[in-house]
Amino acid sequence: MSLTNILKLFSLTITLMATMTSNAQVYKWVDENGTTHFSSQRPAHDKYQDIDISVSPKRQASKEVQEFAESLQQAVLTDHGDAQQLDCSAAVVNSKDQLSSMQAVSLKNLQDGYLSQADYDQAKVAISGAKNQISTQECLSATGPVKKFYLCMSNQMNHVMRCGKKYDYGA
Repeated sequence: MSLTNILKLFSLTITLMATMTSNAQVYKWVDENGTTHFSSQRPAHDKYQDIDISVSPKRQASKEVQEFAESLQQAVLTDHGDAQQLDCSAAVVNSKDQLSSMQAVSLKNLQDGYLSQADYDQAKVAISGAKNQISTQECLSATGPVKKFYLCMSNQMNHVMRCGKKYDYGA
C-alpha cells in the first residue's frame, strides 16, 4: 500500500487520535467570520464551548470529537509549501517521526477497539513499508516527484500525508 492509499485509513486514525488526548481540555468557538475553531488553549473571549474529547473504548465518537478530528485532519493535510532548500536530514526525521506517531495511534485505536485487527495490520504494513522506503540515501539521489516529496518534508510545517499525496510518493 502506498502513502497515498494510507489516506483511506488516515481519516479513521486521525478521528481516533482524539482518544489519545482525552486528558486535554479542548475549546470550540466560532469567529466573527463564521469559522469554527478548536484549540487546547482557552480563547481570550468568553464565547467558547468546553469540549469533552474523552471517548470510552467500544463506543462511537461523539459529534464534538468527530468535529475536532476533522479539524485535525484539515490541519495535517494543509500544504505549507515546499522548503526553499532540500534538507535530507530534516526531511527523513520529520517523515519517520510522523509515521511512528501514526503507528502508535493505530495501535492505541486497535487496543481501544476502534480499529479492526485487519485494518490495523494493513496500516502497520503500509506505514512500516513507508518508513523503510524513506532514507537519506534515497533523498540525496532523488529526482522528480520523489525529490519534490523530500523538499516538501524539508518544511517542518508539512505532514508526511500531505507531501505523499501532493507528490504521489510511494505509489
